[in-house]
Amino acid sequence: MFGRVLMAAVAAAACLAVLAASDAQVDIRIGGHDRKDTGGHPPKDCQGAFCPRIDAGGVLDKLVTPSPQTTPTKVCVAKFNDVNGNGHKDFSEIGLANWNFTIVGPIGSVPLTTGTGGACFTSQFPAGSYTVTETAQSGWLPTTPGGQSQTFTLVPGNDVTLIFGNRYSPTQIPGVVCITKYNDLNGNGVRDSGEPVLPGWLFTVKNSAGAIVDFGTTNAQGVFCTTHPLSPGSASVVETPQSGWTSTDPGGALPTKAVTVVAGQTVYVAFGNHVPTPKGQICVTKYNDLNANGVYASGEPLLAGWQFTITGPSGPITLTTGANGAACTPINLTLGTYVVTEVSQTGWVSTAPGGTSPQRTVMVLAGASANSQMFGNVHTVPGQICIDKYLDQNRNGQFDSGEPVLSGWTFTVRDSSGAVVATGVTDAQGRFCTAPGIALGTYDVTETQQPWWVSTDPQGPPMASPPWHKTVTVGATHVAEVRFGNIKSGRLCVFKYNDLNGNGQFDPGEPPLSGWTFRTRYTSWVAAAEDSITTDATGTACIDLPPGPNQQIDENQQPGWGSTDPVGIPVGQGHFWTYKVYTIVQGQTTNVSIGNRLGGPLSGSVCIVKYNDVNHNGQFDPGEWKLAGWHFTVKTAAGAVVGTLVTSNGAPACMDLPAGSYIAVETMQYGWHNSDPAGANPQKAFAVGSAQHVNLVFGNFQIPLP
Repeated sequence: MFGRVLMAAVAAAACLAVLAASDAQVDIRIGGHDRKDTGGHPPKDCQGAFCPRIDAGGVLDKLVTPSPQTTPTKVCVAKFNDVNGNGHKDFSEIGLANWNFTIVGPIGSVPLTTGTGGACFTSQFPAGSYTVTETAQSGWLPTTPGGQSQTFTLVPGNDVTLIFGNRYSPTQIPGVVCITKYNDLNGNGVRDSGEPVLPGWLFTVKNSAGAIVDFGTTNAQGVFCTTHPLSPGSASVVETPQSGWTSTDPGGALPTKAVTVVAGQTVYVAFGNHVPTPKGQICVTKYNDLNANGVYASGEPLLAGWQFTITGPSGPITLTTGANGAACTPINLTLGTYVVTEVSQTGWVSTAPGGTSPQRTVMVLAGASANSQMFGNVHTVPGQICIDKYLDQNRNGQFDSGEPVLSGWTFTVRDSSGAVVATGVTDAQGRFCTAPGIALGTYDVTETQQPWWVSTDPQGPPMASPPWHKTVTVGATHVAEVRFGNIKSGRLCVFKYNDLNGNGQFDPGEPPLSGWTFRTRYTSWVAAAEDSITTDATGTACIDLPPGPNQQIDENQQPGWGSTDPVGIPVGQGHFWTYKVYTIVQGQTTNVSIGNRLGGPLSGSVCIVKYNDVNHNGQFDPGEWKLAGWHFTVKTAAGAVVGTLVTSNGAPACMDLPAGSYIAVETMQYGWHNSDPAGANPQKAFAVGSAQHVNLVFGNFQIPLP
């Protein structure tokens, strides 16, 4: 057992310089007995291996043994009354006796008590890390260092002096909360020997009402002590979590501990965290390697129901691929190297990675999913064709993961001479396979179209005409696989007629026009932008198209004819653009009529009436009179000026116009306010059809003079 000496001294050079006093006598407490000396010598009755020696200044220098030894390390603890509470030992502030301390370190726990000079001393401690903690006394508030503990490292030959200051208040003194943050290396929620402290962690202290009363971060010793006054009573300490750490003491997403603050005392609380052991994941994907090249290509089918065995630091684990051909382990694999082995199936040969027992080696890294391990196989049954039918939901002309299969579709297989080899219907899995054993060679596979469907794979209308077919080659090493995709459709029928009277609408007796070509456009369907259809003897042309709005049909203009329904849009050099927009609905027919007149559309006209809107209601009412002398400018829809009209004697202002779209713009007059139409720039848009007359009215009222 190491010797322990508790002492107080005056004008001590090494240990008590901070505690000035007039009494040079030293109190020494050893084993519960007092020894006194003022001459710098050990007490006369000191016996045994260790005896104190006091220097001329009244300071205990060291413990001596009967034989010479090296100078021991000295530790001094000084306690003073911090009267003004400024955290510093001022000249007039005296030492405090009878304060208890505990020093904890490699030797275990050793109690210390200050003497009359306010200091205590011990020596012969081995090197290492130590913590000195004072025992709180009622009515006293720690000011130096602000908490009740100090930590230090003892190095042989280097003396250590620790100063503790307290302030006494006759009234109730606030309490203090000190928080220690530690790295819970084993994650058991308890601070064990050797587990280090964690600096830089933010804590918030709240009172019983939930209001924040103090906050701060742990220091280099992993400690944060409140500095703002804490009223006695219930309080809570809340940790601010940090990324990558998991709370173990107390645990939870927002670690919180309840504490009871006692006046003039310090409450100690610990929080523990640890870094979870990183884990990883392995995913596999199984595909039908149609071309047997060992590389997955877009459109190659994914295979469900294939098993894989995974061995390594975790496991063994068995995975089975789902409908998307994929399977993944949970994200709980211990890091390290794993082997993924495919369970072979009869009638299949591995192409990726190949071999009779296909396997891949995978490195699982922290927090990451190993890139999906691709395993490819091909059928080994020669002389067979298998067809898969799917709903091409995104209309991109290729099979994508998640798109449903289609049953009940009929396919015909013909050899190179055109002879039918096989006919069949897709099953519940959207699949039809010929019987094995057909001759090697090239075959044509044709789909039997169904009403209200459009082929997208291979490309159907509006890019191709039926029958929709694909060519496949049957080899000796694998089954020939082929896919067909369709989407549901509606129908467009266009009717072309000779608009004899040029009125822009179909009238009884007006004949149909055959041989007129139209282009259908479906701008949102990237794979099939347009197609051409031509009217038959009845003036009709029909086509199945995918459902959707804002589809467009354009007319191919013919010499000598002008569009009247709709009126063509001039595009320069005597050419006009004629089109209509329509919507295709699944399972329904959309009818569109387009009329033309030989020689072009007849001219129409526009007349404008200007009236005094006496009641300001924006409409021409009986009794309201017409106004003369008002100017209007007629422009094309593109803004080109066609002419000017002026009302006279209250009569309408009229002009002839070719069929087309126009704008009439009123010229405002001082003292008048426009009401029909309203707005800062009164104008009205209108369209003139072939041989059509259009009437427009504009209303204004006078602004009263002041």
